[in-house]
Amino acid sequence: MQPFFEELNANNWEKNIEAIKEAALYMRTEKRGADMYCIGSTRGVCAFPRFEYMNNMYDSLPRPYDSSKPGNPMWQIMQTDWFRSIANEVHKLTYAYLQRYCKNDSSTMKVLHIFQRSMLILPDCIKVCGTAFSHINMTTVEDCQAMNIHIDEDDIFTAVLHLGDVQEGGTTQFYDGFTPNDPGNMVHEEPFEHGKVQIGYFDKIFHGVSNWKGKRYGLNFIMKKSVFEHFDQYGDVFYSQLVNRQYKTNGMICFLPSSMNVIHK
Repeated sequence: MQPFFEELNANNWEKNIEAIKEAALYMRTEKRGADMYCIGSTRGVCAFPRFEYMNNMYDSLPRPYDSSKPGNPMWQIMQTDWFRSIANEVHKLTYAYLQRYCKNDSSTMKVLHIFQRSMLILPDCIKVCGTAFSHINMTTVEDCQAMNIHIDEDDIFTAVLHLGDVQEGGTTQFYDGFTPNDPGNMVHEEPFEHGKVQIGYFDKIFHGVSNWKGKRYGLNFIMKKSVFEHFDQYGDVFYSQLVNRQYKTNGMICFLPSSMNVIHK
């Protein structure tokens, strides 16, 4: 039996969820009203590391979360057969989806191009287990309350692997409105199923989760806009400096080599 299926069975999934909760970076997100465990990389606003893209003009540098840096606890989990098998299976499902629907949809064709380009330009330590995804977050609401209606603005494309044991509720709900306060009408409701993968544009449609009974987790495999755009524009000219410092970010500002010139978009 492949590790992907073996580690999702009733005997194993809970221990692996607990291992991720122990190792990944935890944060509480009020937008979702959910607990979130972050894996992989980010380009969130930070003091360091930064890079100078023009004279005395700085921006945050993409970097692995501390727990996902090589050698650290979440990185070690990401090297296991079961985690790599899950990531690669979701990668293959997403690629197949994009190939199937790109012929009739220009937006999907664009995402397919980004997916393929991500495999070429993202550094190995940014790609989650060698996939086109730069980030995973695992979401849950511990008291089983509904997850707030929201969109994920920094996501290019997302594949959500659902894990858990839900006795009632926990459906993913999609809306046709334009703001969280006025999300419009619910246009689709997707039942929870352990092992189900939902693939789509979670940056373009408002969505949330209904109340539930039981245990419910979502492993969100995400192609992050801000991370992709950085490497698409600059390559690894700045990021390689972080790698050379063994990911030690304190006080780090990356500079463009004097022989190079790039245009900040």
